Amino acid sequence: MSKVEATKSISAISLLKDEHLAVARQNLHIGQCFEALRRFEKRVSSAPGVDILSCWVWTTKLKGIVASGQIVIRFRGKTGAYEIGRWAVRQHGRADVSLGSVVLVDEPSDVVDRALNVAWVEGTVTQAIRSARQIAPL
Repeated sequence: MSKVEATKSISAISLLKDEHLAVARQNLHIGQCFEALRRFEKRVSSAPGVDILSCWVWTTKLKGIVASGQIVIRFRGKTGAYEIGRWAVRQHGRADVSLGSVVLVDEPSDVVDRALNVAWVEGTVTQAIRSARQIAPL
């Protein structure tokens, strides 16, 4: 093997390595978004009067969206589920979470959990839950 062929081979391997590292980083960001949504489900489900909050998944073919769905809540002592919001995880590891008309999160993966925590502490989530009690179940 000549030096030129060896250099081409090394640069091809280097490009493959960079490509796979980029995909791994992207998958890590996507995973962080899903983990933050899961913690949000658990946190809100432990609120007084709430039986369960869950992020339902839709199948989506929208370009740039990995997964999306609706945020649904069920109250203790009531039948039926109430839609209180929507969520989406984008291909580059950004999450969009909205409750009603309020956008809670439109952030990169490393701050999604913190942004959802802030919305919980500030009472934005509680307001959305209160307004959900006023609408008809799904």
